[in-house]
Amino acid sequence: MDAVSLLSQQVQQAHGMLSGTIADLTAGQAQWSPGGKAVPAGPMLAHAIMAEDFFLNMTVGRQPLEMTSFAGKMGISEPPPMGRDWQEWAGRVKVDLPALNEYAQAVLRAQKTT
Repeated sequence: MDAVSLLSQQVQQAHGMLSGTIADLTAGQAQWSPGGKAVPAGPMLAHAIMAEDFFLNMTVGRQPLEMTSFAGKMGISEPPPMGRDWQEWAGRVKVDLPALNEYAQAVLRAQKTT
């Protein structure tokens, strides 16, 4: 197995684990702030999906979906900041789980075409 096939397999497995973990996540749970330095699950999920979209697509020379077909349609009320205010953003951003899931599925499909 070559490195690209291995990475693709690992991405598929990670999606499977993540999907199983959040399958029953409600909108209320996604926005719930546990207090302290922990952030709500919804913004963390959005961050993970956006990071995958950005880094894997840029690695193969494609524009991330967040900048093209899913610009403004990723299921978050505002984009994350490009600095140190991430925790503050995570506390105020609203997450639309069905839209975020649609974006996540599109990111996964894009990885399969690599």
